[in-house]
Amino acid sequence: MKLNVYTLSYILAVFSLFLFACNQVYNPTHKDLDENMIDLKAYQENLGDEIKAGSLEDAVWLFEGMDSILKVVGVTFPEHRKLKKPFSEYYKIKMKKPIDEIREAIEKKDQPAALEGYRILVRRCNSCHEDLDINKEVKY
Repeated sequence: MKLNVYTLSYILAVFSLFLFACNQVYNPTHKDLDENMIDLKAYQENLGDEIKAGSLEDAVWLFEGMDSILKVVGVTFPEHRKLKKPFSEYYKIKMKKPIDEIREAIEKKDQPAALEGYRILVRRCNSCHEDLDINKEVKY
């Protein structure tokens, strides 16, 4: 089978695009860590208000938004001047369990369990801030 110049050029172009795409760094946000944390604060505080009010239907999208920001931060900030390890490690160690508990409680429409998971999450966020000497307090 003989390949003509056009076919060979096409294959080379496709292969080049593939290599270029593989070399790109995925950056899901252009915000710095502080800007992401400000967004996170808005979701987290409103989530707490909805859970306290017993409005678990309204809490769902706030919860998913909060968790989404945490995951984006985990991917985007493998290092930062105050972090001793990648943010994703803090997520796994301190936040994953209470987040899973909140998710399960919201799905079961169990307001007391969602509230308890939320309290634990806030305490763990604050303990991380204390450990890293970050002068920010997560409000309950």
